[in-house]
Amino acid sequence: QDLQEVVRKQLFDHVCSHREQHLREEREHQEAKASRHKERWNAGTKRAEMVRECLALFLEMQKYQRTLLHRQRALHMFYNAHLKAHGGGLSKEEIAAHLAALLP
Repeated sequence: QDLQEVVRKQLFDHVCSHREQHLREEREHQEAKASRHKERWNAGTKRAEMVRECLALFLEMQKYQRTLLHRQRALHMFYNAHLKAHGGGLSKEEIAAHLAALLP
């Protein structure tokens, strides 16, 4: 009777520990999935923002594309401003001032 009770208790503990492990693994899997989704979402959002900023900057530059010289200068400025914006961390105000100075 006692032996049977001990065996039953051990089996119960064994099954419970398996269950806990399975639940923990499932939770970790879900957390990892959510984290990967969040990373992809954030990366996608950043990319979309960058594209929008570039497009806005490019459209702004088109005002200065009346002549070939202006067009070349505008494209050069667009490239430099974009590099500085995403490399050196210039603010939008600094980019605008930079553009205004170079393209009056």
